[in-house]
Order: sequence, then C-alpha cells, then structure tokens
Amino acid sequence: MDRIAKKRRQEGEKNGKSVNVWGPNETRTFKERFNAREILTTWMRPFRMFLTEPIVLVLSLLSGFSDAIIFMFLQSYSLVFEQWDFVPFAVGLAFVAIGIGYFIAWFSFFPAIKRNERLRRERPGDEQAQYESRLWWLLYTAPCLPVGLIIFAWTSTGPPIHWIAPLIGSAIIGIANYAIYMATIDYMICAYGPYSASATGGNGWARDFLAGVLTLPATPFFTNIGGKNHLANASTILFCISLLLVISVYVIYWKGPVLRKRSPFAQQLSAARDETGGRRVSALPGIYGSRANSIAQQGGSMPASRRGSVVRGLPGEHRFHAGAGERREGMRERAQRGNSASQVPAGIEQH
Repeated sequence: MDRIAKKRRQEGEKNGKSVNVWGPNETRTFKERFNAREILTTWMRPFRMFLTEPIVLVLSLLSGFSDAIIFMFLQSYSLVFEQWDFVPFAVGLAFVAIGIGYFIAWFSFFPAIKRNERLRRERPGDEQAQYESRLWWLLYTAPCLPVGLIIFAWTSTGPPIHWIAPLIGSAIIGIANYAIYMATIDYMICAYGPYSASATGGNGWARDFLAGVLTLPATPFFTNIGGKNHLANASTILFCISLLLVISVYVIYWKGPVLRKRSPFAQQLSAARDETGGRRVSALPGIYGSRANSIAQQGGSMPASRRGSVVRGLPGEHRFHAGAGERREGMRERAQRGNSASQVPAGIEQH
C-alpha cells in the first residue's frame, strides 16, 4: 500500500496535480511499526485462536490428521507393497495414486465454486449461504477419508488381493486430503476476515505438528499392532479416528452460525462488516491485539467509497490514532521536501 500511495503521488506530480494519498506505514514511526508487544501479540494470536475458537480447533485437527495420513504413508507403503515384491522404485511410483486423487479433487471444485458464487449472489443476507455454503462440497468429499482408509486397510494384507486395490484406497484418501485443505481454508478466511492469517496459521501449525509427530512412530505403529493382520488393524484404527473428525464437518456446517454467535471475535467482525456495508474489513480494534491501522474506529466508520488501507486527506476531518499531530507534521515536512507545490491538508483520516 505504501508503494501504491507513493506511485499515485508521483503520478500526480507529473500531471501537475497534488494527490494527497499516503500509505498506512508512511505516517508511522519505526518504533510504532515494529513494536515488541505488537510483534509478540501477533505471534501468539494463531495459537490463541487455535485453542479458543472451536471452528479453528476442529477444522485444524481434521486438516492436520488428513495431512499426517499422507506422511504416515511414506512409512507404510514399503511395508504394504513389499508383500507384492515391489522394488523401491515401484514403491515410489505407488504415490502417483495420491496425486491422481489430488487432481480429481481439484477438478471437482470448479462446479462447487460456481454453485457457491451463485448462492452468495442470490442470498446476500443469508449467513448459511455466505459462510457455511463454502463447506458444502466437503460434506461429500470428507467421507472419502475414512472410506479410503478402510479400503486401504483391508486390501493391504497382500496376495491374493491385487496390488491395485490399496492404490485405489490411496487415491480416495488423496481426494479427501485436497478437499479438506481447500474447503477449511476457504471457510476460515471468510469467517475470520482480517485475522484469517492467524486462523489459517493455527491450521498450518496443526498440519505440520501432527505430520511431524506421527511420522516418527509410523513404522512401529504399522508393525506392532494386531499380530498377523497388523497392517490392516493399524489402518482400521486410523479409520476410526478419521470417522470422528469427519462427523465434526457436518456439525460445523449445520451449527456454524450458532458457534460464530458464541465467539466474541466473530461477532465483532460481523458488526464491522455491517458498519462497512457488508464489505470485508482489514482490521478490528481490541480483539486478540489489533494493529494500529484499524479501519473500525470508535466513533466513526469507513466511508462506503473506500476499500483500501491508505491515508487520504479530507479537509475538516480529524479522526486518527493517538499521536496524529506529530504524524501530520512529519507528513507536511516530507511533502514540502518532495514537492513544494504539494501541501497536506490539516486533517487526514485513516481508512
């Protein structure tokens, strides 16, 4: 935004017009931009949201477990396919089945996205259409995770079952893995607006943590459980866990509005959207440690004509953050040095 604002001022100078547009960081000192407390708050926010927001917690665990399954396959594939005398090169090629599942899932999202866009246009005031409809396709693809696991489990016992059978189960798991990632990230970005990065950060942490932790005991897990059918029994345990997590998708789809109403954060976000005419906002004050360049300020709202996060001079207006006087003086000095013909009006407003 700083570069865009600077470019607009430069273009105005070339055209002989004074353009009074400033980026959000041009009006802040180095100390204000890199505050230690703010950095620590920002760093802790994903973990806090992961633990306090039920939607983030449940969907992150689902996404993390789905990713962990893929990494556990790295260890289990050699154990499974050695029963068909696969050499290491052939075991590596077996992972193509997961890639095929990813491609099928990617292609299937095109009509689902079109449907979601149509619903949002037709029902702009319906929370289910604006939020939970993003999980609609996951209602049909998430069950692929337990289905794929149970197929993989009881076809991984070796001959006389053909080796293509566990690969079919792997492809179905790949469909679920891609769909879970796409749908959960899309839903959390919509539900948590300006702090969707923190919400999805909790999701990313869950995926990385579970994948890293469960990879280490994967080989003992697949070899030491259940005696003769140890491979099948181990995957059946994973099937049971995945079944519980997949059920949570349906709970969030039907009870999502209720869960968001119980979340103070989601309610403040909803109020801010109503204040800005239904558009997405770039920040919220006083929730999980807000940034200083919040657009939702006490006593005022964002004009309907502004979408960005730049500072625009508006004569007669004096709504800004603490220390605005010093920043206005700094802006005047920079404007006078850069272009004597360009003057910053006495009042500026943060959007």
